[in-house]
Parts: sequence; C-alpha cells; structure tokens
Amino acid sequence: MGEIIEAVGGGISSGDAKTNRYFILTQGVSESSVESLIKDIHEINRYDNEREKKEVGFKRKPIELVVNTYGGSVYDGFALVSEILMSKTPVHTICQGKAMSMGFIIFLAGHKRFMTPFATLMYHEISTFEWSDVTAIKRSVEEAERLAKIYDDYVLKRTNVLPDKLADVKEKRMNWFIGADEAKKLNMCDELIAC
Repeated sequence: MGEIIEAVGGGISSGDAKTNRYFILTQGVSESSVESLIKDIHEINRYDNEREKKEVGFKRKPIELVVNTYGGSVYDGFALVSEILMSKTPVHTICQGKAMSMGFIIFLAGHKRFMTPFATLMYHEISTFEWSDVTAIKRSVEEAERLAKIYDDYVLKRTNVLPDKLADVKEKRMNWFIGADEAKKLNMCDELIAC
C-alpha cells in the first residue's frame, strides 16, 4: 500500500509529511501516541489544500493508517477520530492484527476501512475507575455515561450494528470479538485484503 516510516511514540512522524502517508498506531491510545498522528494528518491536509488551489485537477492521495492496538484513552482516541473525520484528504484505516476498544473506534473513523482475514476487532463498554469521595464518584459515573452514549451512538452511526446487540454485550459484561467476515457483514469494514 504505502511506504513504511519509522514509528515514533506510537504514531509515525518522520520525514516529509507531504510524501509520507503511511502511519501505524501500535501503542495504547494515549495523548502521546496520537499526537504525531493528529499533527501529520493536519499537515497533509494543509499541504493538499495548497496544492488544490494551485493545480488544476489535483487529486488527493489517501493517508493510510494501520490500527493495531488494544485501545486506551477515550478522550485521546476521539481526538484522533475527530481529526480523521475532519480530514478532506481521505484516511484509509487498515486492521491487520487487532483494533480493540478505542482502537476499534479509531478504525471505524476511516473514510475507507480494510481488514485482512487474520484481523480482529473488539467492542466493549467503556470503563472508568474513581477512588474518591461519593460526590466525585457520582461525577465520574455521569461523565462515563456521557462518553458511553457518544461511543455507542458513533458505532451505530458508522456500522449496521443494532442497538440491541450493544445492549446485550453490555448486559453480559463481555468483550465482543469480531472477525473480518463478520465485520464486513456489519459494515465495519469496506474491503477484505487478500493475504
């Protein structure tokens, strides 16, 4: 697909952002692991916007993002999701191994989504932990419920999953592992990559 660049802090930020459009997220989703990815997607869009103004018939070359993570911070994951969704330059997400929890949410953000037959996605209810006074715990629960609604609404909007399925997963307190064929049927990925 694209040229591989050396990984820095979970994302890739090396060389010329105008020509390097292949990135890998392999670390847990955190502020530091998404920072360079957000910056690079933003820089590529700025570059493409300038070229679009100057070149008649300019066609944006897609950004490729391999998502291979167990997940992590909901806040930081949604920062990367927002950058992907705002990107005028198409971002193609690719899962070759795993895209779990917040990694699954990032994978779903792709303008076009690819999986190999060996790839696994995983959805589960978001989790939180607060060890404090009762008022702080109540605030933490309210915030977790707010984030859970955003998380679930996003999954429902970007796939063919029905609300009852998500409710069932949460009621059973389970991790829902999704292989490539099931993901394709549920419109979680657009294309399966032959290996």
